[in-house]
Amino acid sequence: MTITVRVTRDETLRIKVAPDIVRRLEALATRFGLPSSTLAAYAVAQWLAQQEQGANVAQAIAKEIGGQAGDVIRLLIEQGDFGQAKPDA
Repeated sequence: MTITVRVTRDETLRIKVAPDIVRRLEALATRFGLPSSTLAAYAVAQWLAQQEQGANVAQAIAKEIGGQAGDVIRLLIEQGDFGQAKPDA
């Protein structure tokens, strides 16, 4: 079973790149049998997805670490060991 998703590109994004980037993009697009603009749109979308996924993972890790730190602090407060100086023995 093949699933085909058709994405309509309605917006224009103009960027300036070095000439070697254009040559490399055109060469790769030719190898894939795609217009260079389609390959560029795919590359930008893929990069954005990777950045968003990385940000979501980092946020989840920060939440987990923050939750664990909160649990430790709550436990110390409940035990009465938090913020009290120990007498010298």
